[in-house]
Amino acid sequence: MEPTQQNAFGQKNKILVILGILIAVIGASYYLFSYKPAVVPKFSDSVREARALCYEGRCDESVAELEVLIAGAASSREEVEAKTNLALSYLKSDIAKSMEIFKDIAANDEYSAARQAYAVEQIASLFMLSGQYREGTLPSLIFSGDPYASFVAGKPDKNNVPEGIRRLYEYSTEISSRPISEYRVAEWYARQAYYGKFDPKHLSGNISVKDYTDKILDRLQSGDAAKMQLFLGSLDEAYALWLKGYVMGLLADVTGESRYADDAKGSFAKSLELLRQYQGPSSDYKMSQILWMSFYYASFMANHKDYMDRTAMDELMGYLNDKNVMATRNPKTEAESNLKFGLMRYLERSGQIDSSKSRGVGYQTALSLAQKESRFADLLKTLGWEL
Repeated sequence: MEPTQQNAFGQKNKILVILGILIAVIGASYYLFSYKPAVVPKFSDSVREARALCYEGRCDESVAELEVLIAGAASSREEVEAKTNLALSYLKSDIAKSMEIFKDIAANDEYSAARQAYAVEQIASLFMLSGQYREGTLPSLIFSGDPYASFVAGKPDKNNVPEGIRRLYEYSTEISSRPISEYRVAEWYARQAYYGKFDPKHLSGNISVKDYTDKILDRLQSGDAAKMQLFLGSLDEAYALWLKGYVMGLLADVTGESRYADDAKGSFAKSLELLRQYQGPSSDYKMSQILWMSFYYASFMANHKDYMDRTAMDELMGYLNDKNVMATRNPKTEAESNLKFGLMRYLERSGQIDSSKSRGVGYQTALSLAQKESRFADLLKTLGWEL
């Protein structure tokens, strides 16, 4: 074979080899980029799906799936995530079991401080949002065992439960600061300051209204600085915001300073916007937040005319008079832990108090709003109020 022919043959071989390599690379690349292995659900997704069953009224199935997830958890982080949701799913069927799980989470140092604090906060918030009596099943479940029994002096009753709940929220903040718990402690002091401002006999010892005001501001500052652990998404943030708005409104009443009223208005408006935008499950927890926010925001605007927003007021009155809520409410059969009816239960109970000595800020707030808003007065009448 002539040299020139050999060179030509060699060149052709090289080209064929190169083409072969290119085809192999392209084929491998296509396989790598087009191949999609079976997707294994993330643990958090599985927990979320199991919890969602309870929103559909299938809480028994939710509990069963969450218990399977707990058994198969690969870490304490996964375990506490599933346990927290298990406690929430138990609320409607077995409140004692729910309390037991939350307390177990709070006592387990293998779990993050944020999760422990959240568990304690949930115990306290269940009482506050469900509008329960200060004597009965729920307080007895809450204030049992160590350290919870030490938060009240003796058997839980109408006199020691409010302070016991405050101490419960304080316990949560000692584990890890959270806005809701910090604002709840501030709320207790704000109520005391309000009582003391208009009736000094409510002040104990050498404590002054200013002493309470200083404590309120300290807790508000701590709440603002706390990192929000949004385990329930924007509903927790909405909760924290309307709660802060309520405290700020009381602070404005006590001090007469408009800057606190400005902050109250801003917090309420942000909470309302978050609840409007929320796209998650239509749960009792969501309805609970809407109703409590509506009550306190409407009361604030009714008592602070400079901050009145008639459009917002109409919207809030619509929520409070939601026929779907009132039509499905049955005090004889509803679960004590059903948060959807918490505000209505609270208002109904407040209307039954006939001793002026026992009528606190909540009663006065409701009465004042009813005197300015006939739509709210009509609601109170359906709940047994005599106006």
